[in-house]
Amino acid sequence: MSITRQAWSILLLLSLSGAAEAGHPALCGNASSWTSATFVSASSDEAGTGVSIQRYSDAVRIDLHSPGQEKSLIMLETGERIFRGTSSGNEDFTSADIAAGAPIHYLQQRFPTPCDATRAAAFHLRIGKDDQSSGGADSVTGTIGADHDSLKYTLDFHANGSSKPEKRIHGKWSAAALIPIPRDTPIGGWSVQRNNAGPIEKIQSTTIQDFHKGEKAREGSR
Repeated sequence: MSITRQAWSILLLLSLSGAAEAGHPALCGNASSWTSATFVSASSDEAGTGVSIQRYSDAVRIDLHSPGQEKSLIMLETGERIFRGTSSGNEDFTSADIAAGAPIHYLQQRFPTPCDATRAAAFHLRIGKDDQSSGGADSVTGTIGADHDSLKYTLDFHANGSSKPEKRIHGKWSAAALIPIPRDTPIGGWSVQRNNAGPIEKIQSTTIQDFHKGEKAREGSR
């Protein structure tokens, strides 16, 4: 059973149509595109908030960070939603793709492909007045560093020609080879919802491996 349509709807940036293939992790080659991402993150220095989205071959993980609070969601390909830091595995994560994808939107405008971005250490971009993600800024300056299958970026948003940025966002974009979610991923004390309308239960397992074993035993006892 594949990851649910609802789950993937909040991960448009990590489209399966551009999935990274095992053995082809480099930024250049194999028709790499911005939709080849297997990991994206974005953090705001001013707000102290951040989001990261990690795609595995059998799961997607979203982590949200804010002052004094962390929330996480793991969506397994078998349909379960495992989460912590929130009472629901849905509402708190529905805009994660927007937060993580907005900076990539500007990188895409300046660089057609991730490979193009590896050739520039710094850049400047004018923003149109109708840009909904700029927060009133009219230009973006940025720096990029490349490392094999990853890009690390910093974006400064400027308004009214000011040299002092209104806000700064930094993060990472990666197109590594897809792997299964690590079986020793800790999930002790997390909650699980087995379908979108099902009951929410506390997890007794401490790792993903233990959880899968428990689910098999649960199915076998029916």
